[in-house]
Amino acid sequence: ALSQVHCKMSMLGRAVPGWPGDAAKEARIRSPVLEVIAMFGAERCMFSSNWHIDGSVSNSDVSGLASDQDLTMTKLFENFYSWVAHLGEEDCTWLFSKSAEKFYRI
Repeated sequence: ALSQVHCKMSMLGRAVPGWPGDAAKEARIRSPVLEVIAMFGAERCMFSSNWHIDGSVSNSDVSGLASDQDLTMTKLFENFYSWVAHLGEEDCTWLFSKSAEKFYRI
């Protein structure tokens, strides 16, 4: 990956609708997320939720899924963290804040 390229991981429910309520679907979305992090490094990846813009459809645009109503921003980020906790504290800090601070110069 080119050094100037960063990856914002967001709107994952558009790719795999219903993932928060289904372990198999969650595994299908977690795998490419981890692959992207491996390719770019934690220093060039960041998690995003697009909350509240996508808050009501964070896991899909399909109504009627129980997980659509149960998913909160806190739960969304807890899920993200569960996928990457094994990477260590420093990488997690990059994924959840430092990459965005550096990229957006904040």
